[in-house]
Amino acid sequence: MKWRGDIASMKDLARTVTGNLDGCVVDARTPAGCTWSNAFSFLNRSLPSQNTWSTMTKYIIEPRADILDLVCTPGSTSVICNYLAPTNDVCTYLVGTALPTTTLDNTETGTDSGGAGDRNFVVTGLASATLHYIRVTCGQRVPLLSPTAATGTSRASTTTTTLTAGGATTLRVTVPFLTGATKIVVEYGATSSLGSTMADIACTSGDCIADIPATSKVLLYFKVSRKTAGDVLVAASGIQKGIPN
Repeated sequence: MKWRGDIASMKDLARTVTGNLDGCVVDARTPAGCTWSNAFSFLNRSLPSQNTWSTMTKYIIEPRADILDLVCTPGSTSVICNYLAPTNDVCTYLVGTALPTTTLDNTETGTDSGGAGDRNFVVTGLASATLHYIRVTCGQRVPLLSPTAATGTSRASTTTTTLTAGGATTLRVTVPFLTGATKIVVEYGATSSLGSTMADIACTSGDCIADIPATSKVLLYFKVSRKTAGDVLVAASGIQKGIPN
């Protein structure tokens, strides 16, 4: 069980309801100010209030779902991050060369698409061969008495170091055979606008292989369409992305 308002709410509420706890004041954020023992003490003292104001956000205790499987794959100037979001709400993210100064800020600049739990985002224009800090925040923001604090949320963090671009290579894509289709058509490019198309690849049984022209460690976008011999579309993927070795 986790306190929905998180440590910031405990400190804010301590000031407004019961006075400051020893070593736990609003302007002294963890770890400099509020100790976990003080926070836990305040939580215990607040339990009777939950029966009186059971719908008040500051007093709600509920399970908090975690962001799972945050994995980020670096390229030379880009990074692809995949994760499992705890709710259908839009999540926000931050990618930068400096570690956030506090875990209680709202400095994320990117947003994902929301919806299905399996999410990903891409950030481009990064410095190559550089350490980057990545943080994802999902859940409802409840400002309470401290509008700069992110509360009622789940967060996950990781780091990754961008790479140095290499030479010409290919990105191999395996496409399962689909009844009714006899070939695959692959479009690709350096942006989601694509712009280049490979020669048709026959695909009449088993798995079909496409080796897409690419540059090592450089982000590549592609789309695979399965068609009949007469160029009738049978099925198409969305725009995919990958970073070849």
